[in-house]
Amino acid sequence: MTTQDFIAALELTATLMSLHGADEFKARAYASAAQNLEKLPSDALQNDALLETSLSKGMLTRALVYKEQGSLPELTELLTATPQGVQDLLQIAGLGPKKVRSLWLDFGVETPEALAKLIEEDKLTSMKGFGAKTQESLKAALATFQSRNAYMNIAKAWMLWEIIEPLLVNWLPETKWMVSGPMARYNTEIEAITVLAIQDYQNLLRKVEYLPVGFQLLEEKSSPFEITLLWLETSNKVIIRQVQPANATTADLLWSSGEGHLY
Repeated sequence: MTTQDFIAALELTATLMSLHGADEFKARAYASAAQNLEKLPSDALQNDALLETSLSKGMLTRALVYKEQGSLPELTELLTATPQGVQDLLQIAGLGPKKVRSLWLDFGVETPEALAKLIEEDKLTSMKGFGAKTQESLKAALATFQSRNAYMNIAKAWMLWEIIEPLLVNWLPETKWMVSGPMARYNTEIEAITVLAIQDYQNLLRKVEYLPVGFQLLEEKSSPFEITLLWLETSNKVIIRQVQPANATTADLLWSSGEGHLY
């Protein structure tokens, strides 16, 4: 762990404290400590004497805890209390913690996708604190964010699949799940976890209305039947294509070989 890591932890703690409506004086104390550390040599975290002259007693204690544990307990608590989608909203230019707090708690916006829908439907301007100019600037900032975060590396995709698969199995226990498409090709960067749901079309169609907790329906297509879900915990997409058992091998070959559609 480096001084820069500690600075980032302090800055994120300050941001999340503001997001959760904590005392602004306390939040500023974390931000001020980060600013003070920015002025010091890069190895300042390893120099206790320098830290003592640069930080308040409270922040010095936190620095020592961070050196020992590699984390800040208060930051861990704040991250646990903040949905990943809300954390993602904080990464969008023009959205500070107070505006994100309003979107989240006053209007139920918990993901960048939900914000994009409001903007697309021209509903953001009707919300207090968000005028037409703000909506236009956020539209551009959101496009930049989505472009930057459109892909995940294959290692992360497989790690997420280990978490998501049991949830889908519990949702549709009679279904066989097969990783397919770009994910099965082991592309270095992929846009979504891509799987085949091997079962009868009607069974899957009936269950779409009752998604498992933690998922949001983004899109539904036909020919072949396909749904795109958002895994809210990490804001990653899961694309599920339905295929009859007798056609599973052919469907997997077509999708995994790079074809965009099943025939």
